[in-house]
Amino acid sequence: MLAASLLWFTLDGCFKMLVAVAVAGGILTVLTLILRFFRRSGPDEKIAIFRRGISIPYRIAVAAGFAATVLWAR
Repeated sequence: MLAASLLWFTLDGCFKMLVAVAVAGGILTVLTLILRFFRRSGPDEKIAIFRRGISIPYRIAVAAGFAATVLWAR
């Protein structure tokens, strides 16, 4: 998904997108860790992101970085 998204930009835009994806990934990771730390047992276990051992969905970070770069380029 990252490689396909990078095809939309020039070299300068690719760098901006990679920075935006890195920032979005960092924010997503911190939020996920906070949610997992303060989660309650019970109905939250049905949501996959709250379960320990489930990987963090970096596709969301790539999509957020892509959207931020498109909006930033305007």
